[in-house]
Amino acid sequence: MKKLLLIIIAFFAVSCHKKDSVNLKLIPVKSSDYWGYIDNNGKIIINPQFAAAFTFNDGLALVQNSEGKFGFIGEDGKYVINAVYKTAHGFSDGLALVVRDSSQLEYIGKDGKTVLNLPAQIDEANSFSDGLAPVKSKALYGFIDKSGKMIIPCKFNTVGPFNDGMAMVSIWDKNNRAKYGYINKNGDQIVPVQFDYALNFKNGLAAVMSGKQYGFIDAKGNYVINPQFEWVSNFDGDYASIQQGNLFGFIDKSGKIIINPQFKSSSSFADNGYAAVQSTDNKYGYVDEKGGYQINPQFDYSSSFYNDIAFVKIANKYGLIDKAGKIVVNPQFDEISVDKDNGLDVQSDFLDIKAIVDVILKGSTKNGFFGINATSTYETLNKEFPVMTSNTVSNVSLNEIISNRYIERPFLNLNFNNLFTYTNTTTNQQVYNPASGGYVSQPVVTGQQASLNPNAQVSLATFNYYLKDLAFKRRNDILNAIYNRLKVLWNVQDGPLTDSTGGGIMRTLKTNDFVIILDDTNQNQLIISITFNNANTNNITMADENG
Repeated sequence: MKKLLLIIIAFFAVSCHKKDSVNLKLIPVKSSDYWGYIDNNGKIIINPQFAAAFTFNDGLALVQNSEGKFGFIGEDGKYVINAVYKTAHGFSDGLALVVRDSSQLEYIGKDGKTVLNLPAQIDEANSFSDGLAPVKSKALYGFIDKSGKMIIPCKFNTVGPFNDGMAMVSIWDKNNRAKYGYINKNGDQIVPVQFDYALNFKNGLAAVMSGKQYGFIDAKGNYVINPQFEWVSNFDGDYASIQQGNLFGFIDKSGKIIINPQFKSSSSFADNGYAAVQSTDNKYGYVDEKGGYQINPQFDYSSSFYNDIAFVKIANKYGLIDKAGKIVVNPQFDEISVDKDNGLDVQSDFLDIKAIVDVILKGSTKNGFFGINATSTYETLNKEFPVMTSNTVSNVSLNEIISNRYIERPFLNLNFNNLFTYTNTTTNQQVYNPASGGYVSQPVVTGQQASLNPNAQVSLATFNYYLKDLAFKRRNDILNAIYNRLKVLWNVQDGPLTDSTGGGIMRTLKTNDFVIILDDTNQNQLIISITFNNANTNNITMADENG
């Protein structure tokens, strides 16, 4: 499997692009540390000046400036949409997905104006395709339309873009293994989740994996070509690349092998009828649909053809060739790209600190924290939290109570005053009595029996929250927001602020009933500890500390 993944990754650049959407009128090229654009003759049209550059789509190209911000330029190299975004996607279906610093995800039009703002609960998103865009909320994926309406609820573990009116989806089974199937644009399961892996539909067929073998199904889920190959590409036109053993060849839509496996790697056939292949001596060339070389293997790398040009690599430099194999732009560039963006999901950079604080301070009043106060007893807390396990106080999981994308594995430790009372256990034993010169029956203490005291009052409550992603990075801001909210709630003055060498802080608040310590100095944890003034330190049962 590792070998298979390496082959797929190594050949990704020539096998996975949607060639009919690539416009190479201007080609992104990298010279030294910067990207610019050339035309098909190699003339520099836009001078190298960008940290990253991508192909033109809808007349605009996504670029990254030297400060790391993304924007969009026109074919004259001037910014049409200023570089103000933390990350972005190229235009697709007339919209571009962008995100600013500390902001929610949004889609913009070609004029740079916001067309759609996504709500804070959307963690990630991708570009629109066929009018729908995949979005992620609480670790699951669904789809929205261009009005932002959730058309297909977030219930899948992974999804692909819509193509041919269908999208690949996966759902984990009871063994946490992904199973793949397909849905239509209404969210109906057209092909049940049953495959071990799957590619998107293209030209009416989709490649699927069953066990360790790939085959092809139609839109009804019926096998058109039975699983029999170690790897396959989608059908670009009438042919698909396949792997048998360590070698690659080609099949037609009936599954018939039209070019025997004989190459170390291969791309799909381009519109000009040529496919890039890697020979057994590691050189790249091009074959026609009969398997004959039309451009002999001579390059260190070669791409698919785009508009009758392809880029090739010679001695670590990239140039362009025409369909006769003639070099039209000498190899001189460090990289060439045919991507409109990096293709990865764009993550929201918005951290709703108020929402996080609302969750953490749920149930807090002038007299207590999270519904716990100095008069709370074991009996009352046991009704709210499952604190009892085999007559011992254990950690209380808060997973069902606290639900937030930035908090995981929250738990609560509780200590109580005089939680147990102890009664001596005795047994009658025969003891010799010297006065009477005989044995008499006498009670002897043999141990103690512990009894739970349901009226035991809480003395200490410690809440542990493990913070993730942006919440971890901004844990000090979260702690200070909690501190300021409680200070107003309890009408108390500032307590001491302790800075930690690890970047965390510790703050203290004190009321007549309890002392509360807010602490984020411990790795990725936020710890809130409340000591009640009723504490009897001579008789406290401490919970085991595990998460």
